[in-house]
Amino acid sequence: MKNIYLLSIFLLTYLTSSAQFAGGDGSSSNPYQVSTPEQLSEVRNHLTNYFIQINNIDLKNYDHDNDGKGWMPISGAGTGQQFQGHYDGQNFVIYNLFIDRPGIANIGLFGHMGVSDDVTDIEIINLGLIGVDIDGGRGTGALVGRVTANALTKVEHCFVRYGSVMGDGAVGGLVGSNNSYRSTANSDGYKPEISKSFANVDVYWSQRVTAIPGSKFGGLAGCTQKGRIINSYARGTVNVDNRTAQISSIERVGGLVGCGLQRGEILYSYSSSEVFVPVSNPSVTNVGGLVGTADGNTVVTSGYWDIQTSGWITSPAGRGESTSDMNTQSTFVDYDFTNIWGIDPTINNGYPYLKANGGGVLPVELVFLDSKKVDNGIHIQWATATEKNNDHFMIERSNDGINFYPIDKIYGAGDSQILIHYSYTDKNPGSGTNYYRLKQIDYDGSFEFSPIISENYMSKQMVDVYPNPVETFANIRSNQHIDYYVITNLKGQTLQSDMVNGYNKSINLESLPSGIYQMSLYFENDKPLNIKIIKK
Repeated sequence: MKNIYLLSIFLLTYLTSSAQFAGGDGSSSNPYQVSTPEQLSEVRNHLTNYFIQINNIDLKNYDHDNDGKGWMPISGAGTGQQFQGHYDGQNFVIYNLFIDRPGIANIGLFGHMGVSDDVTDIEIINLGLIGVDIDGGRGTGALVGRVTANALTKVEHCFVRYGSVMGDGAVGGLVGSNNSYRSTANSDGYKPEISKSFANVDVYWSQRVTAIPGSKFGGLAGCTQKGRIINSYARGTVNVDNRTAQISSIERVGGLVGCGLQRGEILYSYSSSEVFVPVSNPSVTNVGGLVGTADGNTVVTSGYWDIQTSGWITSPAGRGESTSDMNTQSTFVDYDFTNIWGIDPTINNGYPYLKANGGGVLPVELVFLDSKKVDNGIHIQWATATEKNNDHFMIERSNDGINFYPIDKIYGAGDSQILIHYSYTDKNPGSGTNYYRLKQIDYDGSFEFSPIISENYMSKQMVDVYPNPVETFANIRSNQHIDYYVITNLKGQTLQSDMVNGYNKSINLESLPSGIYQMSLYFENDKPLNIKIIKK
């Protein structure tokens, strides 16, 4: 009996966990499948398991506690928890990450990623973030606020595009702090790694006077302290303005990272970020185009920054180049332009890009997709920041959010590096909730889907029943899909009913005696429409 009882508890626990995800059991061979904002949030309750993301996720309307603060980071954020599992985004994207938790340490999609041993492997891989708005305390990044882990820990093939990341210190576009759990890391190991990743967002110091002074602002990472960054880049802005707060110890600001310390490594990585540090009193110290500081134990190999876009001709490590040289492949000594990097004047504004095998260049960078109800239907609009080989968009609609069918085709721009707006009006939406998505199709036939959006629409019903009075056949014609009809007498007794399953139907009323009847037409998701008919 005891064994049966324990087995029942195990099965209940297993079934409960499985139901909270789209599938899987959390093992390495059968990871939990993450498909919705709610399932993404559930990761916080399984911090040592394996996960795969199975489609794009939009967090636009997600508020964890319904308090206006948006996303609650997975681990970190004052909890003392650390993510120690494996999350594979499978090259899908999370849109519209919003976090408003000023002054709270370790803020990001994942707040704290870490372990205190040399044998546990942790990873976040193949994941993109598009459209972020984040405000946190010390240790803030879009993807991860803080990493304190070992050499088996990696953030790989990840990126963040568009938006802003703000914090008090150790702030980076992708990762706030990349650090070993050991107090000292030797030259051969113990170093968590950020690889084949990039950030293109605006990084800001919060200017909060009550903040812990100091410290570490970079376009990709706030710092890599006993950590490694390899084959990665930053292309946003880094903004540290001390004119209002007037704090005396703000320091270490760089286009790629704020600082490299204690055997930190930066390998084959570059920055074209603007580093905006206006003259202030007291001034912000230790500022550079690539890194803010790099102590004697920090290794920087083939690190470059754009002296024109950054606004800085100096950096304690790396080599500054003009924009034209940064758009030239031969500048980047020892970069692997066969397997890892590519360079093309039509991509990434001519700077080297990471190849798309792990979240590098998307065929189309979708800035937003939105809808609104208008007088003559539902208006859909979207915009792209860049396009590569984009043949067309297929606009697809669904009445259940699962089964989609095409309703129109909009041609793309092919190759573009400028913001392009598109729009379309669906003049025949269904009554109730309409779901839409874009299927973006390349010239070679490859495609990807956008996030799903929805809009509720109650159209004006237009129904014609003729002839009325009727002798034998009554014809129904409607601008909306009719499920079925019911004919009752004045006592409410049902005399005749049948499926319509369409917009038109001819009904034989020959068997009804002369008199007055009610025809009730039933539409999907709507109240029935009642029409008086007269039988001759």
